[in-house]
Order: sequence, then C-alpha cells, then structure tokens
Amino acid sequence: MKKLLLVVMVLLLSGCASLVPTQEQITSLENDLESLNKAIDKKQVEAKTTFGEFQSKIDGINKAIQASDTVLEAAQNVNKATAPINPYSGVIDNVLGIVAALTVGGGAMAYKKNKDSGKIIANINKIAAESSPEEGKKIIAAVNGK
Repeated sequence: MKKLLLVVMVLLLSGCASLVPTQEQITSLENDLESLNKAIDKKQVEAKTTFGEFQSKIDGINKAIQASDTVLEAAQNVNKATAPINPYSGVIDNVLGIVAALTVGGGAMAYKKNKDSGKIIANINKIAAESSPEEGKKIIAAVNGK
C-alpha cells in the first residue's frame, strides 16, 4: 500500500513540475509587466493632458456665459468660444443671428452686428417673405429697429 501511495505521489508531482515557471518565463513576464506599466503611465499622462485641455475649454465657456447680459448673447458668446472645436459654429452663428434679428427689441442691434453677413439678411428676408404679409412686415420692422 505504501508503494502504491508513493507511485501515485511521484506521478502527481511529476505532472506538477511542468506547472512551475522557468526563469525564462519569469523574465518574459517581468518584461511584459514593465511594458504594460509604461503603457499605462503614458495613457495616464495623455488623459491628464486631455482633461486639462477640456477644463480650459470649459473655463472659456463659463467666462463667455458670465460676460453675457442675455441668454441670446450667452449663446452667441458660447458659440464663438467653441468655434475652434465645433464644426457647426458657422451654421449656429447664422441661426443665432436670425434669432437675434427676430427678437423684439434686438432686431436693430442684430441687424447692425450682422449687416456684413449677406446670408443672415437673406435668411431674414426669406423668413419674412414666407410669413404672412402682416408677420413679414413685423419682421422687417424689427430688423430695421421700428
């Protein structure tokens, strides 16, 4: 019985010997871990840099909002602040110009601010033409500050 137990133990231990890593495997694993740690450190630096840039943009947006007297002006200022990263800022600027032109009391100011932009004036005229004659007159009057 002791011999059988000894044979079984030898067989089990001989199978376990293949599970013990060699020095080459340990060195390879250490090198892999070192490479992984370097990659993680690099990604952390990139993330911190990106976060800093993002925070800077958020600060610019906050300043644009704080420098505004009205919601419309805040929207225009935020659009200008985000123009470098916003591919739609030109379209948004045109829409906000139209909104400013159609805003009661802001029509003349919006027209003067944007009078160099033929697109805005053309859009205002188009909206006025597509409106009822009475509404069209109101739009044109608002743009002209009347």
